[in-house]
Amino acid sequence: MNQATAAPAADPTATAPIPAGTQLISLDPKTYVAAVVAPFRERLAKAIAAAAAIKEVDVSTAAAMQVAIKHRAEFREIRIDLEKERGIRKAPILEIGRLLDGRARELTAEIETEEDRFDGAIKAEEKRREDERHEGS
Repeated sequence: MNQATAAPAADPTATAPIPAGTQLISLDPKTYVAAVVAPFRERLAKAIAAAAAIKEVDVSTAAAMQVAIKHRAEFREIRIDLEKERGIRKAPILEIGRLLDGRARELTAEIETEEDRFDGAIKAEEKRREDERHEGS
């Protein structure tokens, strides 16, 4: 008994592999922002703790001035690094927005061309029927 076996049926729910770089990525904005700023929060907490012993900033002596300069530099570095990171993280998001807007405008123009083609014919027929109805009255 020699029976041919049928090839397994293709899974109708299977999808083709998505080319690399084209996957849709969904991020929770609050989680993403929290992850981006977390290292800066940690640095800020350490800098605040290090500066906590200074109750009043006194820069009247050279040593006190050096301490104040050191703490100011630490806080400024955190602020500047945060701003750089914000720019780096935000740039691709802004570019995606610009690209989406541009492609949507292009596609909308194509859609409207086809939509208008049918809309014109429909409105012309509706007007013809309305005119006929008024002539018959």
